[in-house]
Amino acid sequence: MSLSNGKITKGQPAVLGPPLPTPINGVSALSAFSISYSVMINAPALKCLEKLIDTNTWPYWNALTPRGAITKAPPITDQTTNDSELHEVISRPGYLYAGVDFTVDVHMNKNSKQRTNTAAETVDRVERFETDDGRLGYRVTWRYIGMPFFLSHNERIHEFIESVDPTSGEKVTEYIGWETYGGLAALIIKYTIYDRFRDSFQRWRDDFKAATETS
Repeated sequence: MSLSNGKITKGQPAVLGPPLPTPINGVSALSAFSISYSVMINAPALKCLEKLIDTNTWPYWNALTPRGAITKAPPITDQTTNDSELHEVISRPGYLYAGVDFTVDVHMNKNSKQRTNTAAETVDRVERFETDDGRLGYRVTWRYIGMPFFLSHNERIHEFIESVDPTSGEKVTEYIGWETYGGLAALIIKYTIYDRFRDSFQRWRDDFKAATETS
């Protein structure tokens, strides 16, 4: 089932709101806010998943984090993902899967080649799921591990839920994403530069849709 629990409106632009639950960090007194979005993509769910976890393609579409460098890649086992079809996908060089650690160069300022910071992340899951109404879905989650938890923590969820367009008969996908921020740093961000974060996620949302539909 989807972890969004209907709390993110279909097609919504990136918005800042109350903390949304995440699988690992959850919601606590240290949770500050979430940024969430949804967008319809004219492509199958598996194609969307492949585009997201292929760090080789990030420089070509991902203006927010154009560089993702894998720093730890444990052996892939039967427990790495819950779907046999995904084993072949995650075995490709440069692809993310559960247990992978990676760093990203963050570019918060639009059209700037200057890196804002580098963030250390770990992937917790790349998995298949089914919605309550029987639709196919894929989920990817990762979280920030670069600072002590009380200072800064965030966890990001990506869900791709497939359906069939009633007019064209083609497979389409709703991409639902959110990131929940917590810690002392997040409380400062919430009341100061939150708009930069929101705008960056909007860029990600739009860039990802365009890249997936044209590839």
